[in-house]
Amino acid sequence: MRQYKGSEGSAVQALIALLIFGVAIAGIWGFLVAQSQSTPKQTTQSSKPSEPVVLREKRPELGVDYFSTAKFKLASRKKYYRIGELISLDTALINVSGKPVFLRELRGVEFSATDNTGKEVDVVQYINVSSDITPDSFRLVQPGEMIQHTVHFLAGCNKQALENINLMLDTRDDRKIFDQNLFVSWGQGCLDIRRSGSYTLSGKRTNEYVVVSSDSPNTQTAVGTVKSNALKITVSK
Repeated sequence: MRQYKGSEGSAVQALIALLIFGVAIAGIWGFLVAQSQSTPKQTTQSSKPSEPVVLREKRPELGVDYFSTAKFKLASRKKYYRIGELISLDTALINVSGKPVFLRELRGVEFSATDNTGKEVDVVQYINVSSDITPDSFRLVQPGEMIQHTVHFLAGCNKQALENINLMLDTRDDRKIFDQNLFVSWGQGCLDIRRSGSYTLSGKRTNEYVVVSSDSPNTQTAVGTVKSNALKITVSK
């Protein structure tokens, strides 16, 4: 093999090194091109709907009326209560259609009440339920299945209850809440009942949003308004 000396040898070595480097780069580039052609593209997060919950006007085909889809029921553990007692209101919404459907959760149901003369009785909620609508606001419910929720309303709007609720909401001091028993439950609200008698209660669920699901792209959401049965109770002093 011929030996190179001095500047001639240095130049040749540099040329060889450059050639080796060029071959290596060409090999790497060829490998990457081959990989990009043979490997299938991976699904990215952008394939998910950008708006998983939208107003029904934007996707009308994904909405189906409550009337043909669900039945709403209101019940209570007993029929007789006393003023100052917590009234248990149990709500249930069942899918009466023959296919799965998205139903909005029953938190935040609107309640109304009347006395035995038909006069409206105020239903006071201590805390307004957030109106933000997210995918978590809905449940995919199979045919014949139901969702349910229970709330408690005080019979009579007790002044002490309102004061305690306001104190608890105004303070961030857990020690104060603990020491003064402000954590005691007065229910989620109260019925402004001031005298003994019979009262009729009912519930209403309204929804104007539909779920855009990548997993169930053709599944509809119950929209519109559904009303419960009339529930009669008797309240005495």
